[in-house]
Amino acid sequence: MNYSDALIIILFLAIVVIIGIVVTYFGIPFLQQVRGPAIDITVNTELNIDGNLSEYSLVAIMSDEFSYNKYLSNVNSKGYSTIKEYFLRDISDKTLFDFQYDEKNKKIKFKSNRLFNPNQELKTISIDKSKWIFRDFSFVKGTEYFFPDEYINSIKYTFTTTAAIYNTSGEISEHFLFGNKSKWIINRNKEAFDSTSNSIIIPTFYVETSHPQAPIGVLVPIFALGLVIVLRKRNKW
Repeated sequence: MNYSDALIIILFLAIVVIIGIVVTYFGIPFLQQVRGPAIDITVNTELNIDGNLSEYSLVAIMSDEFSYNKYLSNVNSKGYSTIKEYFLRDISDKTLFDFQYDEKNKKIKFKSNRLFNPNQELKTISIDKSKWIFRDFSFVKGTEYFFPDEYINSIKYTFTTTAAIYNTSGEISEHFLFGNKSKWIINRNKEAFDSTSNSIIIPTFYVETSHPQAPIGVLVPIFALGLVIVLRKRNKW
């Protein structure tokens, strides 16, 4: 290898290093600013036979440090020092939900720890027990409770009930043994994207059901236990 070849290789490596530095310190932050924060959300909601919620759980994953810092800054601007405090702001019983934050993976877990009536505890979720209509508008623009709509990258929402689902704004998935489900999968990069506001379009999660019934999965072991008791009594006779 002569001197000119070595010089070319050194120059090439130097250019690669410079490009890497520029992309890392200028390119990525610029693209993040253009894209905005990106948060992926999964929500599971379960309605029990009394029309209360036996589960309301939310998992939110921040795509990067930029998304987390941007969201925390938004929370602070509203007068709250922590995300937990912000999540619990309008919930009357602060012990109803468990809050966890995984700093390494930038993951928030927010889950109810007991049965509750959302009409009494939450302002953005309601159940009309006279008509058995469930509504969750916690993510709708203008009434969003957890995250600004422009911060949400995707959301997967599942509503589970033992009742028959008559009408819903989502897709119905029926399971005879495990209850019926209404599901939504909304992605900012697909058709549910508003280019004018750079935000995802999220509807009210709406489900209309029959009166919830005891699930067959619970009735079967109860019936089996009763049968065992009867047979044992007969054997004693």
